[in-house]
Amino acid sequence: MVTKNSIRRSLLEKRWNLTENQRQEMSQLASARAIEQPMLEQASTLYLYSATDDELSLAILMDWALRNHKVVGMPKVHGDTMDFYQIHSLEDLRPGAFGILEPVEQHCVLLHDADAICMVPGIGFDTSGGRLGHGKGFYDKYFAQYPSLIRIGCAYDVQMAECIPTEPLDIPMHYILTPTQWIDCRWEKREYDE
Repeated sequence: MVTKNSIRRSLLEKRWNLTENQRQEMSQLASARAIEQPMLEQASTLYLYSATDDELSLAILMDWALRNHKVVGMPKVHGDTMDFYQIHSLEDLRPGAFGILEPVEQHCVLLHDADAICMVPGIGFDTSGGRLGHGKGFYDKYFAQYPSLIRIGCAYDVQMAECIPTEPLDIPMHYILTPTQWIDCRWEKREYDE
């Protein structure tokens, strides 16, 4: 039987096997594809993330959003929950949980924009919006609080799986962004594994 852990291992290995040059080039292509989307152009608030060394980076998208005077929110972990705080530049970020850059709370405003667009990292995605994260559930808990957020999964093409096993508490993505694709997941039927 295919399990989340076996899929997680396989997709992480594919991501780790990408060279630094491939990661940089693909990250640039993905950010350019995102910027072309009318919904991002029209959005007033974007929730982004700080990529780990091998994750798809949205640095170019972040720079574009800040230059275009959008409200940019970045996640900060508090125990087993997560919140988004507004940043104005990279100077507002410091290494936090898991060594990932996070907003400095004292300098940043807590955001509660239920109509924001949220760019979501993950280990794997499928075309019906299934997402495989690291298993901590930070994003699923946050989306349960703010169900009207537009959720966009962000990944390299090698992170796309035929089917991600899901459970009722797993909240699907509305769209998937990769360097070569913009996938609308909203019309796919999502079946939950027992």
